[in-house]
Amino acid sequence: MMRSHREIEQAAAAWLARRDREEWSDADEATLREWLSASVAHRVAFVRLETAWARSGRLKALPATGYGAELSVAGQRATSFATPPTEAGARSARPRRLPLIAVAAAMLLTLTGGALLLVTAHPGASYRTAIGSIKAVPMKDGSTITLNTDTNIRVAMSGTERRVDLDKGEAFFEVAKDLNRPFVVHIGEERVIAVGTKFSVRREADHVRVLVTEGRVRVERAEAHQQTAAALVSKGSVALAGAAGVLVQEEGLPEVEERLSWRQGFVVFHDTCLSDAVAELNRYNERQIVIVDLALGSMRIGGHFRSNNAEGFVRLLADAFSIRVEEQNRRIMLHHQ
Repeated sequence: MMRSHREIEQAAAAWLARRDREEWSDADEATLREWLSASVAHRVAFVRLETAWARSGRLKALPATGYGAELSVAGQRATSFATPPTEAGARSARPRRLPLIAVAAAMLLTLTGGALLLVTAHPGASYRTAIGSIKAVPMKDGSTITLNTDTNIRVAMSGTERRVDLDKGEAFFEVAKDLNRPFVVHIGEERVIAVGTKFSVRREADHVRVLVTEGRVRVERAEAHQQTAAALVSKGSVALAGAAGVLVQEEGLPEVEERLSWRQGFVVFHDTCLSDAVAELNRYNERQIVIVDLALGSMRIGGHFRSNNAEGFVRLLADAFSIRVEEQNRRIMLHHQ
């Protein structure tokens, strides 16, 4: 049975911890090699964690174990690379393993150290975030709106409707239940209607992306004369709405939550083209990454990364691949060596 990404990372972290002990034996080494050879995903997770562990005192890349959090002390999770560790790397110097209480404390520091700004909503007000910023907006009805990077919204409250216009960007909505006042998000020609639920809306060039983590929402055309069928989107599902209608896909709640890791300051990639990963990271950084040699764009990468640390991302690429990094003021150029 295929294991989840989180389970594989937990197993990889457990192997790293076991290997750090003095009683590590040749039999243990052989068993590790067998585990690594069983799956590319195993090798990807292990090398990513091993690389980050070595770069940051063996602490910042540990995934969640029993604490329900992911760890990033220095602010940059390493990428995953599909190259198995060498024998020399597996036998490299091993500093003493930190106790679990220290790991848990570091997790708490990570979760409370983000740049989340809290403001209070006022009816008829507008709110926006700069590139790389996240802002939480509590509303008087008990709802909360969390704005992602480079996002603009307008809030209008009345006795019959709670309305938000998403003019740009992406936002996550935690909607307080009010049967008499539906919560309506307008995005161009689309609108998303909820009563009491949790969902995100992202405005893109030619479509709107809706993710639901609790309850369900209705996605439909904003104008009544535009007869496009409405779609109900339930927990664990993703909807893409555009001129051709609404496409709903059931992905599962863990996958949807992972897509929303930007709320904790991370982006997550799974076997993603480098060109797509760069485009996503560029949303969060004033300093833009540019792929000069287009062939590099088809490379596949995976892992958890700090969304606002473009420099750390390209350093990891340069360490693991034949990539030369050239810095030019507000741009970071990627060349094939």
